[in-house]
Amino acid sequence: MAQRNEVAEGKTYAGNNWCVEDILSKFDVTEMEAARFLVEIERRLGEAMTIAGWNVIDFEADRQGLTEKPEDDSECDQDDELMQWLTADQ
Repeated sequence: MAQRNEVAEGKTYAGNNWCVEDILSKFDVTEMEAARFLVEIERRLGEAMTIAGWNVIDFEADRQGLTEKPEDDSECDQDDELMQWLTADQ
C-alpha cells in the first residue's frame, strides 16, 4: 500500500458506468430496448464523458492556479474531429 506522500502507479481516478437499470429508471422502454440503446450509444457516451471530465479538470486546474504545458497542435486537431463526430447527426 502506498504511503500518503507516494503516487500509486497506474491508479485511475473517477469513473462512471451506465447500466440497463439507469435507462429503465428514466425512459419507458423494455430491458432489451434499454440494452440495445446502450450498445448503440456506448462509444459516443464514453467520448462525451471523457470530454466532460477534461472540462472539469481544466476548470479546477485553472481555479487552483496550475500552469498548463504548451499545447501540441495535433491534439487540437483530434479534439476538433471528436467534437464534429459527437455533434454529427447519426
